[in-house]
Amino acid sequence: MLEPSTVLVFLILGCSCGIIHGKIVVRPAVSPAVGGSFYRFPHENGKYFEGDIILPAGLRAGSMSPRWRNGVVPYFIHRSFRPTERRAIYQAMQDIESKTCIEFKKRTNQTDFVRITNLNQGCFSYVGRSGRSQQLNLGPGCMYKTTIIHELVHAVGFWHEQSRHDRDRYININWNNIPRNYWREFQKHSNLVNFGTVYDYRSVMHYSYNAFARDRSRPTITSRRRNIALRLLGAGDNAGGLTEIDALQINRMYKCDPYRDYSYKIKSIDLYES
Repeated sequence: MLEPSTVLVFLILGCSCGIIHGKIVVRPAVSPAVGGSFYRFPHENGKYFEGDIILPAGLRAGSMSPRWRNGVVPYFIHRSFRPTERRAIYQAMQDIESKTCIEFKKRTNQTDFVRITNLNQGCFSYVGRSGRSQQLNLGPGCMYKTTIIHELVHAVGFWHEQSRHDRDRYININWNNIPRNYWREFQKHSNLVNFGTVYDYRSVMHYSYNAFARDRSRPTITSRRRNIALRLLGAGDNAGGLTEIDALQINRMYKCDPYRDYSYKIKSIDLYES
């Protein structure tokens, strides 16, 4: 049975402060709308870099983070999780394992590992392997399948999909609906590697359509393709898990030999159209 591992990007939600390059940054809260993405995508509502990422000192946003040796992620789950919550974490790990060569292994004596907790407010993680014990927190409101997978994939080593340097070919950012102090959450990373994959609107690592919105009844992100429904942004596959392209990127990052298709085959971008 799978169990959590160490993480390199700290993703946090529901806190009024953040740590950017080792400095504490206080930001105003984004007002949630009942039934909006605040509840469907809790990992977007933190006050950290891009909502849920803590950058260790010296790590450049979007840079390739250290990977886990042989794709094995040792993990430890804090005893404070209820049985149903632990089951949800295991199921999220199984979704990743069933589609990639990543393996989550309960920690024994490994120095580097992911420590999964619910001791803090918010959802957060490091990006990639940070070294030693790295926290991945799933606080109140974070126990959604897509959110747990989102944080685990950060720990595996991935940034947000809409941060790709080529994103302007696929989406529009509606800056007028984003408070100016949140514009930095939508920056592009020129050094972010997409492993030769097409843009993935449904990726579990994509923002929802009204992330960081001034008015959550209006989108902050729209697709440049008319047949991409707003509700599909960041929705994951039909079961809320990794998409085909999410899985392909992970397998290419970890050089699975050969790249395994598992249950997925990339047929066309039509898979993401409504």
